[in-house]
Amino acid sequence: MVRSVISILFILLSSFCLKAEKKWVPAGDPLPIISRFNEVNSDVVSIRCSFIQEKYVDILEDKAISEGKYSYSAPDTVVISYISPEKYTISVTGNKLSFSSEGKTTTRKVSSDRRFSMLMDLMRTGGVPSSGEVSSYRIEAYDGGDEYRLDISSSRSNGADLEVIIDKEDMSLVSFRMKEGEEDYTMFIFKDKQIKFRQVQP
Repeated sequence: MVRSVISILFILLSSFCLKAEKKWVPAGDPLPIISRFNEVNSDVVSIRCSFIQEKYVDILEDKAISEGKYSYSAPDTVVISYISPEKYTISVTGNKLSFSSEGKTTTRKVSSDRRFSMLMDLMRTGGVPSSGEVSSYRIEAYDGGDEYRLDISSSRSNGADLEVIIDKEDMSLVSFRMKEGEEDYTMFIFKDKQIKFRQVQP
């Protein structure tokens, strides 16, 4: 059950969405946007928000929609609680991962499966690389007025493997979409965000 849930989550990460009617214009060099995003993200103490997860599988010609709550507390505590249509919770503290459903809890080490740590990182950063890793990817940046969009892919891919939308005002994640195959994708959209930042000492 845990493995199937993680597989679903990992796929869902692939499709967090572009707003169809928004006009995106090229923003030039993506490095300043990525550097600012990472700088702001490093000062985050906690995040509380709701999310909508959309999973599309072309062979089924249908979308699976889930809703839930997400929280992050620095340095390494993450809780993902699904509330609809099914109820279950995935929580991580350090190297300990717990999966709870229908009153039963299963615990294992995050290090036992690299996908777990990838999932936790995706939920917090959307897969945006560090400034030092930018050269390993093909990244295109777009300006949508109040948001930035980053199209991220490996040098061997055709099209974007990952589409990340960032709020210009606080540089928080609006959504991210992860491509899986030609048409398949997983997408997370974040809303009702409450973000606390580390206080800068005078």
